[in-house]
Amino acid sequence: MAYLQVDTLLDEVESFHHKAAQLFARLSEGCDCPRAVMLLEYLAEHQRSIESAIAQSRPEIPARVLKTWITTTQKTSRVADSVGEVVIASQGLTADDVIEMAMKLDGRVIDVYQELVNRNAPAWVTELFQNLLDMERQQEKQMVTQAERGADL
Repeated sequence: MAYLQVDTLLDEVESFHHKAAQLFARLSEGCDCPRAVMLLEYLAEHQRSIESAIAQSRPEIPARVLKTWITTTQKTSRVADSVGEVVIASQGLTADDVIEMAMKLDGRVIDVYQELVNRNAPAWVTELFQNLLDMERQQEKQMVTQAERGADL
């Protein structure tokens, strides 16, 4: 178990999205499949926009929420490190491989938010992570829609 402040957890998920954006951008540079490149570029931008949305929402979050201590698992407290566990070569990468990888990464952060929502935390903390969970699920739906559009090209 780990004990972290909400502010630190937000740092961790911002870092997750930043690292995911870097991963997708790096893979797009060495990829030889045009559809996969298009998806990787979209996903890199998608991750940057989520990172930005979290950063921009911080000034609106009350200090009492940011400074609240909550109990988490090690997996949750180190979710940004999970991006580094995705080791994949860009050569031979297909659009389906990209979609699978993106869904796996999104699943990790969704699991983190779900865990935090289910924690016995004050209502204001639960509400924050429920909002982030809802945003992440909406972004995931958009990603799937975009991927399907890319498959039609």
